[in-house]
Amino acid sequence: MSTSFSNKVSILAEVYSEALWNAELKDFADINDIALPLSYLVENEFATMTDKSKPFIEETWEMLCTLLKVDATATYESGDDMLKQSPVADEVFGFDEDEDEE
Repeated sequence: MSTSFSNKVSILAEVYSEALWNAELKDFADINDIALPLSYLVENEFATMTDKSKPFIEETWEMLCTLLKVDATATYESGDDMLKQSPVADEVFGFDEDEDEE
């Protein structure tokens, strides 16, 4: 089983929200300048997904999985679920372990 298309959209929308203020994600957001905002708009019901947009979502999903070094065919229920499986999430998202301790 793999992540549902709607969960992919939801996770990519989370990434887009994070990328708006996270410098570590700027390059990823610049490359995926169609699928990330589209996911955000669809997730928040400002737009409707069409068949033409699905390949953009799938390509960006594959790129995100590669970036996070996770299995693109695994099932993820949320962005947090996906990040827990990633050995490089802290590095990719620029999380600072010291921030959690404060």
